[in-house]
Order: sequence, then structure tokens, then C-alpha cells
Amino acid sequence: MRFKPLAFRGSPSGSSD
Repeated sequence: MRFKPLAFRGSPSGSSD
């Protein structure tokens, strides 16, 4: 979860990290 706020908000880009 160290990516952008929109990355772990619903994107599969960082939902686990």
C-alpha cells in the first residue's frame, strides 16, 4: 500500500501490497 491512493482504492495495481 505504498502506491498512489487510487491504487489501493479499487485498482488491481496494489490491492494486496
